[in-house]
Amino acid sequence: PAFLAQDFETAEQAKDFLNGDSGSAYVLSDELGDGWPVLAWELEKPISQDTEQGKALAAVKKAFAEAQKAALNALDGRKGTVGVYNYKTGEILCMVSSPTFDPDDVPDVAGNPETYDGVYVNRFLYGDYTPGSIFKLVTAAAALEQIPDIEQRSFFCEGSAQVGAETVICNGVHGEQDFQSALANSCNVAFAEIAAELGPDTLTEYVRKTGILSRLSFDGTKTAAGSFDLTGATTYEAAWAGVGQYTDQINPCQYMTYMGAIANGGQAAMPYLVQNVYFGDSRKYSASTSKCDRALDEDTADRLAEMMHYT
Repeated sequence: PAFLAQDFETAEQAKDFLNGDSGSAYVLSDELGDGWPVLAWELEKPISQDTEQGKALAAVKKAFAEAQKAALNALDGRKGTVGVYNYKTGEILCMVSSPTFDPDDVPDVAGNPETYDGVYVNRFLYGDYTPGSIFKLVTAAAALEQIPDIEQRSFFCEGSAQVGAETVICNGVHGEQDFQSALANSCNVAFAEIAAELGPDTLTEYVRKTGILSRLSFDGTKTAAGSFDLTGATTYEAAWAGVGQYTDQINPCQYMTYMGAIANGGQAAMPYLVQNVYFGDSRKYSASTSKCDRALDEDTADRLAEMMHYT
């Protein structure tokens, strides 16, 4: 793992590593069975950089900073955002919005409108985007629960298909494929046909059920709301919405949380940014894990998580 500081066989060993210091270890289960990588921990008193705990904690902090830098470099000045969180605890580990600026060197927005368009907007929290193919995980959830034989069906992709009165274009030519393969291939043809069969009412029901349009509220801020409106939509438009196009608009932080729900058996941990608040030596606030409303049935979430291993 990118943020690995120290490996342990059990969570108890991770706690023992704290060597009796008061605090709590944050551990993330490794589904491949390679132990419990410790991502970070919090101590109620400072620890020396000369101790094993101090060195490991410093490595974790450095890894988080490097993750931020890597995300910003990957965006390379393009408009966009990257977010990473611990789906077990809710802790946001990386949040980058681009373009960005140095607070000590205020940008000349008026003189460089193209370069600094939206520079003061945190796109992760307050932006809305056309989700594209990641929306197929909402359509897939609806299909698993509403189309009884979806996993026994075959779909044929020649690179395009007529759905309703218009043509859906795919990103490839996938030939014959089952449902799992269609998700792995991110096949527009298969998922447009599935969305058309589900219809506008069922798609809208699952968009609401998963909560991806709702505003998240945490640490004194609220994320932007999403939008999904199939009022009066044609069959083609509903199909296109089911692959994440048409008028779909989703907030990145909210959709990240939906991914957390899939990974966490259908119920996501609420994201948070603030770990602790101190006044002098007194800690006035400490973050704790809270759960969002259930987004998916556990069986549906587990099947989606399994299918995502092939994407």
